[in-house]
Amino acid sequence: MIANADHGGWKLDHGQNTERSNTNIFIGIGGETIDSGRRLKGGSNADISALILHALQVKKPSSMTGKVFDSSAFLDQTQLTKKHRDVEDVTLKANNRHAQLHLKTKATNQLRSLDTRIDLAGRTVDQITTPAGTKILRQEVKDGILSLTLGFDKQPTADALANIKFAKTSKTAKNVTIQKAMAGTDKGQEILVDLHNEATPNESDNNNNGNGNGNNDHKPTPQPEKPGKPEKPNHSGNDTNKPAPKPDQNQAPITHCQRQVRLIITPAILTNLTTDMVQPTKLKLRVASGMP
Repeated sequence: MIANADHGGWKLDHGQNTERSNTNIFIGIGGETIDSGRRLKGGSNADISALILHALQVKKPSSMTGKVFDSSAFLDQTQLTKKHRDVEDVTLKANNRHAQLHLKTKATNQLRSLDTRIDLAGRTVDQITTPAGTKILRQEVKDGILSLTLGFDKQPTADALANIKFAKTSKTAKNVTIQKAMAGTDKGQEILVDLHNEATPNESDNNNNGNGNGNNDHKPTPQPEKPGKPEKPNHSGNDTNKPAPKPDQNQAPITHCQRQVRLIITPAILTNLTTDMVQPTKLKLRVASGMP
């Protein structure tokens, strides 16, 4: 809404002179896309038409002399969250290979459509998929902007309304962002929704876990280490891992282990152990002196 006076005045009269009070007019602007509380600078009656076209996002004809004298009065749709309106939220989560469109609904409205404009930042759309109950009514790219219109059989409840897969692109490309969106209800009402853009971690071509969420935390399953060759004993006299001495004939007999024991034996100490399987479930161990 735009309100203005056709001319100034003096006290209760029009004022037929050229004083400032007679030429200084009032212009007031209000609406969902207006940054409320801001004081405008400049302007005249000739700029009213230009302001109206700008608010409706209609290109001004070249023949029009009026201008938008203070563009700071208008907010982009991505800035409307600062007004804390009670409306639906649309969020685009995107990385260099995928994007997901999410919708937070309100119980008071039954949505049946969502019309969006998404800046692809130079990317090419490879594929768009939707969950059951959601149909793609329009999918068109012009000047790098994806026009995507979705229709719903009933109030959408899916976590992601649409999954967008991009063709291979440079990792240094700018972020994909949603710039505009309008929701439609079952009663024909149009809702100027709030918009949010979230950048998710980029994924490399060799680290795609196939879930399309851009999560790079997926790690490959570690492979078991190959057993190394047993180390040869060092005959320099400095090696503490000497071969086990031959058993003494007078040595006490080896006692069988009656409990289950878990042993971790590395190749470095294999030469210090002598094994003799006497039963399938029992293992006799002879440990060289000096070992723990």
